[in-house]
Amino acid sequence: MVYGICNVKSSRWLKFTWEVNAIEKAENAKNCEEKKGQSFLKRRHAVTILGFLCSVVMHSQRLNLSIAMVAMVNATSTQPETYKSNFTECPLSGTRNAVAETHRNGEFSWNPELQGHILGAGFLGYLLAQIPGGILAGRFGTKVILLIGLFGASICNLLSPVAAKQHAYFLAAAHLLRGIFQGLQQPAMSVLMAKWFPRNERGYLSAFIYCGYPMGAFFASLVSGALCDMEFMGGWPLVFYTFGTFSILFCHSF
Repeated sequence: MVYGICNVKSSRWLKFTWEVNAIEKAENAKNCEEKKGQSFLKRRHAVTILGFLCSVVMHSQRLNLSIAMVAMVNATSTQPETYKSNFTECPLSGTRNAVAETHRNGEFSWNPELQGHILGAGFLGYLLAQIPGGILAGRFGTKVILLIGLFGASICNLLSPVAAKQHAYFLAAAHLLRGIFQGLQQPAMSVLMAKWFPRNERGYLSAFIYCGYPMGAFFASLVSGALCDMEFMGGWPLVFYTFGTFSILFCHSF
């Protein structure tokens, strides 16, 4: 009698363990199939690539004014009289004269102090927007703040040639606003990295995003000089139109 009861219990236990093993095998097979179907790039990697491109666009827009300023300003008119001519020097040779004649003087007579005000306005706006940008990103989400920053900075770039032809301080005001819009992006990016990146991957994924800053500087330096040297539309307005249009198109990737 006892032996029969033990056989029943053992058969039930074997049946139970077999069912558990079958369920585990089915779950393992399902997980393997899901892993095979998954792409190598996870969603956080796509976020990293978008963050890198956002850094490239932001830093290229920040530096293009510094390069365009060289073509915008008439350097000869801003030099003191004592430096315009030096009769103790020998005249230029024929080759150097030919090179000098190809150089175009800018259309604005801005002294170095005024140029410093224009260039510094963007960095002042960037400084003022850091803390508000972090607060807004935490309250309204990073995507909204990044889009507002990118789109607003692009509009300021597109309006820069018109503002410059009106008055120098109109251009300074446009780039003050551009700095404010770009100042929203950096804290929003920090919130984005904190939310999306696992702790063990946060170091190298964040570093990849920050690589966009030198890449943006390289891209702006390479393209802006070539655009300023063009005859079409005077050259230097193309710098602002090109980077502003590119940034607006990039906004659609979000």
